[in-house]
Amino acid sequence: MRTKRNLSVLILFALLLTAIAPFAAFAEGNVAKIGDTGYASIAEAVAALRSGDTLELLANADAGTAQLTVGVSAAIKGNGYTLTSANTDYAIVLGDNAGKVVLENIEIKCTAGGGFKIMKNVTLEVADNVKMNTKNCAFLFHSGDGRSEGSSIRIRGGEYVSAGGFVNCTGNNVTGRSVRIDGGSYTASGGNLVAASNATVEVYGGVFRNQGPSNNFNFFGQAELKMYGGAIFNDKADAGSAVLNLNENSFVTIYDGYFCNNGKGRALTTNGSA
Repeated sequence: MRTKRNLSVLILFALLLTAIAPFAAFAEGNVAKIGDTGYASIAEAVAALRSGDTLELLANADAGTAQLTVGVSAAIKGNGYTLTSANTDYAIVLGDNAGKVVLENIEIKCTAGGGFKIMKNVTLEVADNVKMNTKNCAFLFHSGDGRSEGSSIRIRGGEYVSAGGFVNCTGNNVTGRSVRIDGGSYTASGGNLVAASNATVEVYGGVFRNQGPSNNFNFFGQAELKMYGGAIFNDKADAGSAVLNLNENSFVTIYDGYFCNNGKGRALTTNGSA
């Protein structure tokens, strides 16, 4: 009889452990989880990512000065929380051959540097519920020869504020790069809103405001802009800047959209054989 009672107790204990396990990730002090495993720091969680994982924030997370590197296909879901970085370069590096990285429902604050540095063969998809505030460029394709080969970004929307521009997709001896912007709000106090060479940029919507002296969209050799919608404002441009600046061997096709220069600069300038 005692044996049966002991067996029943063991079974009950095992069932309790099974029921409690999923809540381990929510233990006090954890800021992120992958599956049922919780992590006390965002750096630990990012380092633990494996292909196909989803990392979720459980609280606001501070990465300090550490640079986070995502080297595999993964989803990062902020659940409405904020990731703060004081790294002076870029908060997050999407490493070579990482594949597809999805960013959802998160606010990212970069107090000393930029947001994402993108290496080769990476696809970054940004949902329309993302917010970013950066000291430097929000999304930088590595500009070294071939270093961001075959990479792309799709920004579905969101709210972005930057002192150093939003998308920089420049560089030589590199092909297969693309940027697609479906919507969102973009306000910059410095840098180009979008700078590109050897890349294709498609804009379907969004409101872009440059409150600094630089060009809004600045395109160089073998860069192509296809604009299907959206509105671009140059609020405080100086006399030498433009809403859209095309340099040698760059191309633009405008199907729809709105350009407005509220400063001293021009709506469109071309240099060389643009």
